[in-house]
Amino acid sequence: QELLHTVPAEMRDSSWHYLLGQSDTSVATIQLNPPKAFSLAPLPRTPGGLAVAQSGGGISFIQARSGQLLKEFAAGISTSLAKPKIAVSPDGERIAIGQWDSPGGLSIRHVRDGQEILRWDAPETKSLMFNADGSLLLQRCRPVNNKPASIRIWDSATGALLWQEGPPGAVFATFSPDGQQVIVSNTSSGLRIVDARDGKTIRRLPGEYHNV
Repeated sequence: QELLHTVPAEMRDSSWHYLLGQSDTSVATIQLNPPKAFSLAPLPRTPGGLAVAQSGGGISFIQARSGQLLKEFAAGISTSLAKPKIAVSPDGERIAIGQWDSPGGLSIRHVRDGQEILRWDAPETKSLMFNADGSLLLQRCRPVNNKPASIRIWDSATGALLWQEGPPGAVFATFSPDGQQVIVSNTSSGLRIVDARDGKTIRRLPGEYHNV
C-alpha cells in the first residue's frame, strides 16, 4: 500500500483501485490450533503482545509480529464449544474471561500462569473492558430471548455488582480515558456521562443514541 500511495492522484485508474483492494497490510500471519479466535486483547507492557481466546476455552499469548507463542493455558470453561470473551487489565497482570454462549459467569486469572483469582455468576458476555486503573470491569451482556444487550459494572477485586443498565433500551458503553466515568448510550434514555462506580448521571449529552 505504501508504494501504491506514491502514485499521483490523476493516475489512479481502475487498475490502481483494484490493486489497493487486493493489497495486504498484515505484518504477520498467526496460526492457531484450533484455528478460531473468539476474542482478542492487547497485552499491556508486552510490546506486540496479544491475548487470544480460542474455541474450546484455550487462552494463548502471542507475539503478534512474529507469531511466536509466548504461553497458553485453559480458561477453566467446561464445554469444548465455548466462545470465550476476554480483556486484560492495564497493568498486564490479570485477564478477565466471560462466555458468549452460556451463563458460565466471569473469572479473573493471573496472566503469568493462568491461576484463577476470582469467579462469580454473571450473564452471557458480549464484550469486556477494564477501566484505566483495573479496579472496574465493564461487561456488555449478550442479548438473549429477544431482549436488548445490557451492561454491568463489576468490582474486579471482589466480583461485586456495582450497577447495571438495560433493558428495556439497548445499551452501549465505554470508560472515559481516566476510568472514572462511563459514557452510556441507551436507545431509551439517550447519551449520558455517568459515574463509573455508581452509575449516577453526571450530565446528559446532546444528540441521538449511538453505538459508543
